[in-house]
Amino acid sequence: MNSVLPSTNPSIRDRASTLETDEIDLGALIHTLWRGKWWISFTTALAVLAGGYYAFVAAVPTYTAGSVVML
Repeated sequence: MNSVLPSTNPSIRDRASTLETDEIDLGALIHTLWRGKWWISFTTALAVLAGGYYAFVAAVPTYTAGSVVML
């Protein structure tokens, strides 16, 4: 009978060390986002322009309303 202790099994040790160091490095995350700032800005501007075009030019209103103001 050959038993394997959890401390000698590499996959269990790796999982245990991953659980102990399961942290998010905010500095690295901010650095990654800052490095891709032009792609993020370009994509955001493109989405805003496409949404504005659709809302004000391409979309046909389903309902219309009219009003008269009398003084």
